[in-house]
Amino acid sequence: MEISKRMKVMVIGMFFSILSGLFLRVSAVFDDLEAIRQQGFLRHLGVPYANFITNSGDGFSVELIQRFADSPLKPIIPGDTVETDIAAVKAKLSGISVLGMSGICVDRRLYHLANYDAGVILHQGNLNELAPAVMNGLAESTLLDVPDSLVALHKWPNAFKVIGPVTQVQNMGVGFRKESLQLREQFNAFLQEFRKNGHYLQLVQKYYPTAIYYFENFFKK
Repeated sequence: MEISKRMKVMVIGMFFSILSGLFLRVSAVFDDLEAIRQQGFLRHLGVPYANFITNSGDGFSVELIQRFADSPLKPIIPGDTVETDIAAVKAKLSGISVLGMSGICVDRRLYHLANYDAGVILHQGNLNELAPAVMNGLAESTLLDVPDSLVALHKWPNAFKVIGPVTQVQNMGVGFRKESLQLREQFNAFLQEFRKNGHYLQLVQKYYPTAIYYFENFFKK
């Protein structure tokens, strides 16, 4: 019986020694600061307890690590003009990798970011992949239009921050063939009534629930 207890102690001791060795090797490979910087993300292990980590995934411990691992980019303080804000944003991008795409509104060439020593990276996927690509460490930042920014902030509220504008306001609209004059007039009449009866705003709030807070003046028109 005494030998059996001793064997149990030895087995338990060996088990913890093996685990300790594994943890040390894993730590040496994955927890090194330079390796973390290259991977572009930091793993945070925690246990839901007393608001250190809540059932919603946030909490004291979560925010503490987020602020430790946060990007050096900070949102600008808005100036008197949009031109001032654009210049302030671009000045912050020196040495920062910026993800963009070709041939669309987030084409990095439209904003001449290379002139500000930004490390521009061309993404080959689609627009919906830009925000997740930054989360996965492909780049430190990305160009996003307003709708995509609102979606990213709503979907991952603690993972993103908007630094500021890189362009003047760009309006979107519905396009028609030049020959389709009656179709265009019919749609314009529909849209005018759709906005007048409040259904347009309801549709916006359904898909972009925070848009009205960011663009209050636009929705007052």
